[in-house]
Amino acid sequence: VLTAGENGFFSQRFGNNCMRYTDLLTSHQVTYDFFELLHQQFNGDMFPVTHEEKEAVRPEHLAKLRTLFTVDAVKGGQALFFWAYNFEFIPIELISAIYEEFLYQEESGKDGTYYTPPILVDFMLNQVLPKSDQNYELRLLDPACGSGIFLVEAYRRLVERWRSRNKQNPGPAELIELLKKSIFGVDIKLQALQIAAFSLYLAMLDYIEPKTIRQDVQFPPLIGTNLIAADFFEERVAFEGHKFDLVVGNPPWMSNLTSHAKVFLRKHGYKVGDKQIVQAFLWHAPDFCTSNGQIALLCSSKSLLFNKSGPNVSFRLAFFNKFTVTKIFDFSALRHFLFEKGVAPTAAIFYKPGQPSRKARIFYAAPKLTHLTRYFAAIVIEASDLKQLPLWQVLDSLDSMNGMNKDGSRAAIKQTVLFDNKGEEASIDDEAEIPAINIWKIALWGSPYDYILLEALAEYPSLLQVIGEQNWISRGGFNHGGPGKRERAEWLDNAPYLAPKDFTRYGINPSTLTSLPKGNLYYRRGIPEQFKAPLVLFKRTQVQRQIAAAYLNHNCTYTDTFTCIAGPAQDSSLLKVVTALLNSEIAQYYLFLTSASWGVEREEIKAGEMKTLPFPFLNAGEEQINAIANLVDKLAERNTALHSTKIEPFMLADKQELPMDDLEKRLNDQIYQCFHLSKQEIQHIQETLQYTIGFFNSPRQSDALKKPQVSMLVSYVEAYINSINFYLASTNKKLIARIYNEVASLCTIQFNAVNRDEAVPSIQVVQPDANMSQVLTRLRRLDTEPVSRNIYHKRSFRIYDREYDTIYMAKPAEQRYWTIGAALNDVGETISTLV
Repeated sequence: VLTAGENGFFSQRFGNNCMRYTDLLTSHQVTYDFFELLHQQFNGDMFPVTHEEKEAVRPEHLAKLRTLFTVDAVKGGQALFFWAYNFEFIPIELISAIYEEFLYQEESGKDGTYYTPPILVDFMLNQVLPKSDQNYELRLLDPACGSGIFLVEAYRRLVERWRSRNKQNPGPAELIELLKKSIFGVDIKLQALQIAAFSLYLAMLDYIEPKTIRQDVQFPPLIGTNLIAADFFEERVAFEGHKFDLVVGNPPWMSNLTSHAKVFLRKHGYKVGDKQIVQAFLWHAPDFCTSNGQIALLCSSKSLLFNKSGPNVSFRLAFFNKFTVTKIFDFSALRHFLFEKGVAPTAAIFYKPGQPSRKARIFYAAPKLTHLTRYFAAIVIEASDLKQLPLWQVLDSLDSMNGMNKDGSRAAIKQTVLFDNKGEEASIDDEAEIPAINIWKIALWGSPYDYILLEALAEYPSLLQVIGEQNWISRGGFNHGGPGKRERAEWLDNAPYLAPKDFTRYGINPSTLTSLPKGNLYYRRGIPEQFKAPLVLFKRTQVQRQIAAAYLNHNCTYTDTFTCIAGPAQDSSLLKVVTALLNSEIAQYYLFLTSASWGVEREEIKAGEMKTLPFPFLNAGEEQINAIANLVDKLAERNTALHSTKIEPFMLADKQELPMDDLEKRLNDQIYQCFHLSKQEIQHIQETLQYTIGFFNSPRQSDALKKPQVSMLVSYVEAYINSINFYLASTNKKLIARIYNEVASLCTIQFNAVNRDEAVPSIQVVQPDANMSQVLTRLRRLDTEPVSRNIYHKRSFRIYDREYDTIYMAKPAEQRYWTIGAALNDVGETISTLV
């Protein structure tokens, strides 16, 4: 339109006063005469002219539009460069971004709709509509298409497939036929569909010469046929009974079901959690699929995988039993990388209609925010991000979560082996018990070894059970606001009050307490006994990136940011032990790998999750309980002093006193003893805190991404060969290792099986010879491979040479790959492969 005036298009039709498009904008009538002409010329929904629009758009609006194209800057100093932009090339992604920025500026997100980044569109379609295929005879539906970003990219791919198969460029007739037969969408907003139609027309024009456009092209009408303005759950959205090969899109994530969605769910007896409409979309999408069709939808990962509320667990259990889920890509760790604005963590689920076999496996990937992710500005999937989850294990995990008793005890169900990589069921012990541990959270941040360790820890009574057995009180604090009636609480009048900002771990400085006013009204008041000492306060949110609890020996009130555990005075030592547990390394480890939100969305722990912590101290001796209680007293004294405004740290520099870190180490050692953990298990927990949680907290500065020292590689090798040698004991063989010491992006270790009585060093650190250097150079060239424009795959290598009883292990030169836990997981994968 902006360049049409160069060949006299406007002057020939609207007079010599209209030499260019901006001249048309000086007249309301001429402007709409022009758009009416375009509508007649091109048909379709590209330039619709309605009476309502003509009435709404006034001359002053056109004047503002004209200003955008005729001045160098607008009010406020914003520079404009439209003169430098070639409008023959309009990226569809730009249209979608403009749609989000302007048309949805006030309401975007309120109805659960968000702009889908092109990187995710490309990723999703690579899975179900790869460019390498030639089959273009497909029907595709986006059930919440918005501005059409999925539909446009899918249309492009189908056109490219047509070109590949037919060895020629399609003409306008073929392009129109492909569009009409293959591309369909639904959205509740007509305005969104108008943008989608416009975007699809532009995509079609990319394949047509300009001269042909002016002479031969008439756009097909799309709105009302291919693009339906309706609630996806209305019965009239049926597309005349036609089914689709692919259902792809990004449905809304709001916790608000439409009236049609409620009717649909009631009619079919489907369950959803927290009124999540995206779960209703997951239920309904297969109804539009052919028997061999595929569904690929983006949704909230917390809703799909992590929320542990009863309704959400029930949804997952029913859903995974009804449909065949093939892949899940969990983008929780990339939330801020993928979305500029605050959007809930995302997952992509791929599934098919039809009930699955319990022997099926689900491919799960959870890419992380690494140096390469930022370097390539792309999704980088590494070997450690990939797992194969047996469906029976997923269902057993959900059964366990669904069968949790209210007192925190667990029903006896089958024990399983995590991440079985064979296509068959592993052995099952029917008599064992399994904890209610969410397999997806372990798959996101943990490993098979973590699952085994958490399972062992969960054999102890839970803190919730102990609270009940001891008749302690555990409640959240008061709350001023809420939907119900507010009442006065006499026990809170003029009571000492702890503000969240004054909370410190282990203990509270009484001088920081203030008093509540008299006569306040409260939505939740609590009970008098929960504010009386002795008590433990647990803070829902973290303190300096750590879980935090404090023991109080004085009365105190607090808001619902805190949960208390209060008991009689004779239980003060045991309550101090509770404080120690909540602040311990084990609690950090356990809750990071089991809580629904920490590591996924918000860094918080709900009270119910805190109470699932295992509690081994009931059988501990009095001496051990007192030792732990004394350490808590010392830590509380020093911590409250350090945070006092009246005392500076240098005033505590008494050489007779242990530093805080040493006191905490002694405390954690005592707690580890009570759990009867081995040196290897303790080391793995501490590595998880340093490398996994440290990486989550600060990906750029984390030790996890730093190059490992030779000493770390030696520790890895020792753990690996000791475990393998246990399995080789009956073969008269043993494993030895060579660590290749070189500065490179990969660390490489060679393992050899030799006779047990052979006198050779078990571990050697060597420089690679010429042949090995050549091999390692080739591996480094292969370690990072582009899968598509915005997707990369970073490899690790395990090479088995059975002829020479040799294993080569080459993994990224990052410390997180060379921990003791990594060695134990590699042992499991090695044995699984060789056996």
